[in-house]
Amino acid sequence: MPFAAAAAVLAALVIGWYVWMKPASPQQLADNYIQQELSSLGVNMGNRQDSLQTGIQLHNEGKDSSALRQFESMVANNALDFTAIKYAGVVSLQLGDYDKALRYFKALQQFRLHSNPGKFYYALTLMKRSGPGDREQAKELLQQVVQNNLEGKQQAQQWLGKW
Repeated sequence: MPFAAAAAVLAALVIGWYVWMKPASPQQLADNYIQQELSSLGVNMGNRQDSLQTGIQLHNEGKDSSALRQFESMVANNALDFTAIKYAGVVSLQLGDYDKALRYFKALQQFRLHSNPGKFYYALTLMKRSGPGDREQAKELLQQVVQNNLEGKQQAQQWLGKW
């Protein structure tokens, strides 16, 4: 009888550990990051109301479809508008249009800037989409972010440590 009780307690501990301590999936990691870091974009202080600020405000108010139209209009007028491309990708990601988000984040990677989150956001989108091969490609991209000291390096290191 004591052995059966000990076995039951041990089984309960193992099941409890697995349920509560199970590592988060890449999709869960992406969900958490999107919710914590991308649900609200920084607004510049001041009286000047331009197209970018209008798009940011729309996004922060939860009007993502309108925000996306605003950012896409800006990109159509200036295909080299890094910030509009970045925000169009972020909003597309939040709307669940992963293919569109990936196109924007791929375009972002073409800019030669000191700080460019394109590769990190591309990996984030793959993690969120979780299609066939996405997890492996996202892991490879995150490794590149870390190795090349790109924007998102710290977060990429954390995620890779949980993989």
